[in-house]
Amino acid sequence: MVQMVIRALFGTKGERDIKRIRPIIERINALEPEMQALDDAALKGKTAEFKGRIREMLGCDPKELVLHGDYALRDRRRLLDALDMILPEAFAVVRETAWRTIKQRPYDVQLVGGIVLHQGKIAEMKTGEGKTLTSTLPVYLNALTGLGVHVVTVNDYLARRDAEWMSPIFHFLGMSVGFILTNMDPRQRQHSYSCDITYGTNNEFGFDYLRDNMVLHPDLRVQRGFYYCIVDEVDSILIDEARTPLIISGAAEESTKKYYEVQRIMPRLTRGFTHGQLIDRKLDALTDEKTELHTQLDAGEAVGREDQINARLEEIKNEIRELNREKQMAAMNKKLNVPSDEGDYIVEESDRAAWLTPNGVKKVESLLGIDNLYGNTHMDLVHHIEQALKANTIFHVDVDYVVKDGEVLIVDEFTGRLMPGRRYSDGLHQALEAKEGLTVARENQTLATITFQNYFRMYVKLSGMTGTAETEAEEFGKIYSLDVVAIPTNRKIQRIDNPDRIYRTENEKLNAIAEEIKRLHEQGQPVLVGTISVEKSERLSRLLKGRNVPHNVLNAKFHELEADIVSQAGQYGRVTIATNMAGRGTDIILGGNPELQGRKLIENTLKNTGRKAETEEVNEFVRLVLLGNAPALDAWCKEHTVFDEDLANKVRTLHRECRENQKSVLEAGGLFILGTERHEARRIDNQLRGRSGRQGDPGASRFYISMEDDLMRLFGGERLKNIMQRLGMREGEEIEHSLISRAIANAQKRVETRNFEIRKHLLKYDEVMNEQRTYIYNLRNKVLDSEDSSSIVQEMIIRTVDARIAEYSDDGRKFDSETVESIKRWLEGEMRIPVDIGPVEDIKAINQEEFANSLKKILETLYKAREQSMGSANMRTLEKLVLLNTLDNRWKDHLYEMDALKEGINWMSYAEKDPLVEYKLRGMGIFNEMLTSLDVEAVTLLYHAELTAPQMPEPEFSQYAQGQASHDEFGQFGAVGGGQSHGGQQSHQAFPGQRQQAVRNANKVGRNDPCPCGSGKKYKHCHGTQG
Repeated sequence: MVQMVIRALFGTKGERDIKRIRPIIERINALEPEMQALDDAALKGKTAEFKGRIREMLGCDPKELVLHGDYALRDRRRLLDALDMILPEAFAVVRETAWRTIKQRPYDVQLVGGIVLHQGKIAEMKTGEGKTLTSTLPVYLNALTGLGVHVVTVNDYLARRDAEWMSPIFHFLGMSVGFILTNMDPRQRQHSYSCDITYGTNNEFGFDYLRDNMVLHPDLRVQRGFYYCIVDEVDSILIDEARTPLIISGAAEESTKKYYEVQRIMPRLTRGFTHGQLIDRKLDALTDEKTELHTQLDAGEAVGREDQINARLEEIKNEIRELNREKQMAAMNKKLNVPSDEGDYIVEESDRAAWLTPNGVKKVESLLGIDNLYGNTHMDLVHHIEQALKANTIFHVDVDYVVKDGEVLIVDEFTGRLMPGRRYSDGLHQALEAKEGLTVARENQTLATITFQNYFRMYVKLSGMTGTAETEAEEFGKIYSLDVVAIPTNRKIQRIDNPDRIYRTENEKLNAIAEEIKRLHEQGQPVLVGTISVEKSERLSRLLKGRNVPHNVLNAKFHELEADIVSQAGQYGRVTIATNMAGRGTDIILGGNPELQGRKLIENTLKNTGRKAETEEVNEFVRLVLLGNAPALDAWCKEHTVFDEDLANKVRTLHRECRENQKSVLEAGGLFILGTERHEARRIDNQLRGRSGRQGDPGASRFYISMEDDLMRLFGGERLKNIMQRLGMREGEEIEHSLISRAIANAQKRVETRNFEIRKHLLKYDEVMNEQRTYIYNLRNKVLDSEDSSSIVQEMIIRTVDARIAEYSDDGRKFDSETVESIKRWLEGEMRIPVDIGPVEDIKAINQEEFANSLKKILETLYKAREQSMGSANMRTLEKLVLLNTLDNRWKDHLYEMDALKEGINWMSYAEKDPLVEYKLRGMGIFNEMLTSLDVEAVTLLYHAELTAPQMPEPEFSQYAQGQASHDEFGQFGAVGGGQSHGGQQSHQAFPGQRQQAVRNANKVGRNDPCPCGSGKKYKHCHGTQG
């Protein structure tokens, strides 16, 4: 109530933000006549003028500012103030340039969106409001700094399209534009990142960051910093995929045999239920029976049996009361989640989890022929069984994944796109491969990894744009410190959002949908049908075929045609079935998209007539034809003789046909959006609705729902069923009621809140690895960029001595002759450095600090002597090679240890300890041990290694590291997660042969060799951990 009064008096926060922006818009509009009066040369000259003014206001080049770290706040503020001063003029320049180059003039609301993006916020702009053009305003302004601007899209198609589409604006103003695509050559990447503006996907930006932190020469890095970034479809990237880990990995040594062995016993296990689930099943059955009996009474189908039915209804009422009482008692006694006596495993669909019951453990032990599943020798089987249970009970083919060309390919739950290269984490993907009878890929060891959430938080200034973000505003604010501002539409929205239609069963719903689509198609109104899975799309397609309704299907199996199919969804009478978020970033223009159709027409014509042209040339030709710029078109055709007037006329004819088609579509009511199911996130539903009604076009939307839909079944609860019963719902009958709509909205809110809490909690785990990664990468870059790493080595020697003295003296509590003798044995044994520290005769005279300083001086003297014998230049080369190799190897092993820690940390809750606290403590302990072993190994190598090549070889882009995104379906840590396991990409080696240049003189046990002590463990997991 109080919030409603405040909003009534002062408006919403977004309205207040826009009110503050209005004066800036007025200043930009006032400058428009001045910009229109400038000739092209004067308008182009504004870029150099702006750059000069920025340097003058700062008193230095922007590249000299400190924008990262603890002391960056002052310089960040100075830079923002300087850009704010020239913002009105810069935006006015871009507006005029956009009109001269691509015949598009940004509306006032687009100026508002541009200012919001420049301020480092999220601009929520409805579909069709021109987010791509809007972004050019802050992109140009921030690119004036010379620090580079990144524009992030969700796929390669959009990255290239947007870069080529907007590049005439930037090129006119003297700005360079590049884009990053999958499988692009590293030299091309380096060139694209060196441009003022770089477009690319979130995957590519993240992988390039990881690869840059694996190179052995600074010239091999492709990125140049993280200043300003605009994330398109920000909700998808920073919410839906926030915790998707990008991983570069190398093959591990573990066998895949156990995945097949475990999958073999899965069909012999039977599903069980907890006491709570059994009660719910009984309640569901009684509720269904109760509804059916009421239906018979209301329909007059129970003549002569009224007394019998009423008696049964009274019995059902009492049984339901008893079951609810039993459920309450079970909850009080904490027995709701206790397994019943029957069944081998439990499935909890709402949490997407599955686990063995005590009976199931015994049965698995019998089937596998082992005595104790949780014994030391079989602990790894527990992991395989857990993943196999999830693969067989929770993940379904053609819904969560598809099998194509002998591979399991993940289906994006929001867009329906296939995601080649991504793998489910923690061995789940291997379990799915075993389930489908495919070749199981070997599990890999992580070499480098980062989540999108942590990658994007590295930017000095981050902003984003999307069609719907307000429902996730709290999460954007708490995790990314990003405010969400809803930008008004340029024209009033005319779309009619009809109430949901609710059915009892899915079959009833789908038949009603098919009939509605047939009716709309017959009257010529185009229909875009949004589904949630491949299976639902194909099922609906079969129903439409049976009714002779022509249609196009877009799902994971046809994702290559995504942009083409979606762009034409607005044609007269067109029926398009697509997963809810398919085709994001592609405008649906009523009557058809003449630009995309024109490109396809020209490409086919050229191919049929034996002529060839680059894609960029075709795009530019079509753009010039549609702009109607005859002089520019004539000049283009003279320079590119493959194009002629006949081709231009074909495009013009196509354009006229689209315009005529558009009139028919408008008369039919515009695009109709039909949702076949409510998504658990309200913004996904809103985005689907938003595909209709762009720029004031007419349109309509409606969602169809059944009580068998996942959201209703898992989160709707008994209340919805009771409501529907009170409303007298019969089989095949539909209802529209505000109570049902509110109940659905409340279910969605509960799911959103639950998911946010999970992500917020898991962020605390991610912070541990992120802090460690930041430290290691900063150290690595310090070594990589330094011409002289001797100071780093000296620090390592000091830390090594201090660590060993502390270890052998029990942290200084016991420093005596025995301690000194232990240190001598360590130096002569593990370090292989014979040191004469003299006899120790008087224990009382020993001073630990003096002894440590003396030992450090001795080691320093030996190191200088080694440098003199090798030569300073060779020593510097050896230092860099040893430090980088040792750092990479130790970091790789540390990632392996942290993965193992993540897999079992939730067991700490059984000891009444907080898993998060334990993870932080143990993770820090492992990290400190890694740093100590790093110092010891590097120092030991530097005293003994030889340089086989006299000089550093020239840097080469060879064996460029490949990576993949591991689809972290469950997150991490327990009920909502596990570690990451990754696909079969090879580890990165930037310098061919470089890692072989530092050679040990003495024989040494390999890290993956059996430990000489006879334990049977690998050396790195046994006595190798002591050094």
